[in-house]
Amino acid sequence: MIEDEIRWMARLFEGAYGEPPATIRHACGALPLLDGWEVPLPWGAAVAAGHSSDGTTSLYSMNHYAQGVVTPPTAKDWARACMTALDAHASPGTHILVNRELPAEMGLLTGAETVAATTLALQDLHGRAGGPAPAPGRGLAGTGLCVLLIEIGS
Repeated sequence: MIEDEIRWMARLFEGAYGEPPATIRHACGALPLLDGWEVPLPWGAAVAAGHSSDGTTSLYSMNHYAQGVVTPPTAKDWARACMTALDAHASPGTHILVNRELPAEMGLLTGAETVAATTLALQDLHGRAGGPAPAPGRGLAGTGLCVLLIEIGS
Protein backbone atom coordinates (compact mmCIF):
# COMPACT_ATOMS: atom_id res chain seq x y z
CA MET A 1 0.00 0.00 0.00
CA ILE A 2 1.45 3.35 -0.96
CA GLU A 3 1.78 6.39 1.31
CA ASP A 4 -0.67 8.43 -0.78
CA GLU A 5 -3.37 5.80 -0.26
CA ILE A 6 -2.71 5.79 3.50
CA ARG A 7 -3.02 9.59 3.68
CA TRP A 8 -6.15 9.51 1.52
CA MET A 9 -7.80 6.89 3.73
CA ALA A 10 -6.86 8.82 6.87
CA ARG A 11 -8.46 11.99 5.48
CA LEU A 12 -11.62 10.16 4.44
CA PHE A 13 -11.84 8.45 7.84
CA GLU A 14 -11.51 11.80 9.59
CA GLY A 15 -14.17 13.29 7.31
CA ALA A 16 -16.57 10.43 8.03
CA TYR A 17 -15.93 10.10 11.77
CA GLY A 18 -14.51 13.46 12.89
CA GLU A 19 -11.14 12.13 14.10
CA PRO A 20 -8.13 10.39 12.53
CA PRO A 21 -7.95 6.59 12.51
CA ALA A 22 -5.95 4.79 15.18
CA THR A 23 -4.67 2.26 12.63
CA ILE A 24 -4.68 1.47 8.91
CA ARG A 25 -3.99 -2.09 7.81
CA HIS A 26 -3.73 -3.76 4.41
CA ALA A 27 -4.04 -7.38 3.28
CA CYS A 28 -3.27 -8.61 -0.22
CA GLY A 29 -5.75 -10.66 -2.17
CA ALA A 30 -5.15 -13.98 -3.85
CA LEU A 31 -6.51 -15.45 -7.05
CA PRO A 32 -7.97 -18.86 -6.17
CA LEU A 33 -7.04 -21.72 -8.48
CA LEU A 34 -8.01 -25.39 -8.49
CA ASP A 35 -7.24 -27.67 -5.54
CA GLY A 36 -6.77 -24.83 -3.04
CA TRP A 37 -3.79 -23.21 -4.75
CA GLU A 38 -3.60 -19.42 -4.96
CA VAL A 39 -1.69 -16.79 -6.88
CA PRO A 40 -0.97 -13.73 -4.73
CA LEU A 41 -2.29 -10.43 -6.05
CA PRO A 42 -0.71 -7.03 -5.37
CA TRP A 43 -4.18 -5.64 -4.69
CA GLY A 44 -6.42 -6.42 -1.77
CA ALA A 45 -8.23 -4.51 0.93
CA ALA A 46 -7.23 -1.72 3.28
CA VAL A 47 -9.04 -0.94 6.52
CA ALA A 48 -8.77 2.16 8.68
CA ALA A 49 -10.17 1.81 12.18
CA GLY A 50 -10.65 3.84 15.33
CA HIS A 51 -12.46 3.74 18.64
CA SER A 52 -16.04 4.94 18.85
CA SER A 53 -16.63 7.34 21.75
CA ASP A 54 -20.30 6.31 22.04
CA GLY A 55 -19.68 2.54 21.98
CA THR A 56 -21.42 1.93 18.65
CA THR A 57 -19.92 0.17 15.65
CA SER A 58 -20.15 1.77 12.22
CA LEU A 59 -18.73 1.05 8.78
CA TYR A 60 -18.01 3.16 5.71
CA SER A 61 -16.91 1.88 2.31
CA MET A 62 -14.86 3.96 -0.10
CA ASN A 63 -16.27 1.71 -2.84
CA HIS A 64 -19.90 2.33 -1.82
CA TYR A 65 -19.59 5.91 -0.56
CA ALA A 66 -23.12 6.86 -1.67
CA GLN A 67 -24.50 4.57 1.06
CA GLY A 68 -22.72 6.61 3.72
CA VAL A 69 -21.91 5.30 7.18
CA VAL A 70 -23.84 2.15 8.10
CA THR A 71 -24.28 0.28 11.38
CA PRO A 72 -24.33 -3.53 11.74
CA PRO A 73 -28.14 -3.80 11.66
CA THR A 74 -28.28 -1.77 8.43
CA ALA A 75 -25.07 -3.14 6.88
CA LYS A 76 -25.14 -3.96 3.18
CA ASP A 77 -23.55 -6.90 1.35
CA TRP A 78 -20.23 -5.05 1.01
CA ALA A 79 -19.89 -5.05 4.83
CA ARG A 80 -20.25 -8.84 5.23
CA ALA A 81 -16.48 -9.52 5.37
CA CYS A 82 -15.91 -6.74 7.91
CA MET A 83 -18.81 -8.04 10.00
CA THR A 84 -17.24 -11.52 10.02
CA ALA A 85 -14.09 -10.08 11.60
CA LEU A 86 -16.08 -7.87 13.99
CA ASP A 87 -18.16 -10.83 15.17
CA ALA A 88 -15.07 -13.00 15.70
CA HIS A 89 -13.34 -10.27 17.65
CA ALA A 90 -16.36 -9.24 19.75
CA SER A 91 -14.98 -5.72 19.59
CA PRO A 92 -16.55 -2.82 21.45
CA GLY A 93 -17.48 0.37 19.62
CA THR A 94 -15.37 0.70 16.50
CA HIS A 95 -15.40 2.92 13.44
CA ILE A 96 -14.23 1.19 10.24
CA LEU A 97 -13.48 2.53 6.77
CA VAL A 98 -12.81 -0.13 4.14
CA ASN A 99 -11.33 0.14 0.65
CA ARG A 100 -11.30 -2.89 -1.63
CA GLU A 101 -8.71 -2.09 -4.28
CA LEU A 102 -10.43 -3.89 -7.16
CA PRO A 103 -14.04 -3.53 -8.27
CA ALA A 104 -16.30 -6.35 -7.05
CA GLU A 105 -17.43 -6.89 -10.65
CA MET A 106 -13.97 -8.26 -11.50
CA GLY A 107 -14.54 -11.17 -9.14
CA LEU A 108 -10.88 -11.36 -8.12
CA LEU A 109 -11.26 -10.54 -4.43
CA THR A 110 -12.88 -13.25 -2.33
CA GLY A 111 -13.52 -11.30 0.86
CA ALA A 112 -10.75 -13.12 2.74
CA GLU A 113 -8.45 -10.13 2.22
CA THR A 114 -11.10 -7.83 3.74
CA VAL A 115 -11.55 -10.15 6.74
CA ALA A 116 -7.75 -10.27 7.17
CA ALA A 117 -7.29 -6.48 6.96
CA THR A 118 -10.20 -5.90 9.35
CA THR A 119 -8.87 -8.51 11.79
CA LEU A 120 -5.42 -6.91 11.77
CA ALA A 121 -6.94 -3.46 12.40
CA LEU A 122 -9.11 -4.80 15.25
CA GLN A 123 -6.08 -6.50 16.79
CA ASP A 124 -4.23 -3.18 16.68
CA LEU A 125 -7.18 -1.43 18.34
CA HIS A 126 -8.39 -3.94 20.90
CA GLY A 127 -5.60 -6.48 21.32
CA ARG A 128 -5.29 -10.03 20.02
CA ALA A 129 -8.50 -11.44 21.54
CA GLY A 130 -9.99 -12.18 18.13
CA GLY A 131 -7.39 -14.78 17.27
CA PRO A 132 -4.81 -14.63 14.51
CA ALA A 133 -5.49 -13.06 11.16
CA PRO A 134 -6.74 -15.59 8.61
CA ALA A 135 -3.91 -17.63 7.15
CA PRO A 136 -3.22 -17.30 3.46
CA GLY A 137 -3.93 -20.26 1.20
CA ARG A 138 -1.38 -22.38 -0.55
CA GLY A 139 0.62 -20.02 -2.73
CA LEU A 140 2.50 -21.16 -5.80
CA ALA A 141 5.53 -18.97 -5.11
CA GLY A 142 7.34 -21.44 -2.84
CA THR A 143 6.58 -24.52 -4.94
CA GLY A 144 8.42 -23.69 -8.12
CA LEU A 145 5.09 -23.73 -9.96
CA CYS A 146 3.82 -20.84 -12.04
CA VAL A 147 0.67 -19.85 -13.87
CA LEU A 148 0.64 -19.76 -17.66
CA LEU A 149 -2.24 -17.89 -19.26
CA ILE A 150 -2.92 -18.61 -22.91
CA GLU A 151 -5.44 -16.79 -25.07
CA ILE A 152 -6.85 -19.15 -27.67
CA GLY A 153 -8.61 -16.50 -29.69
CA SER A 154 -12.22 -15.84 -30.45
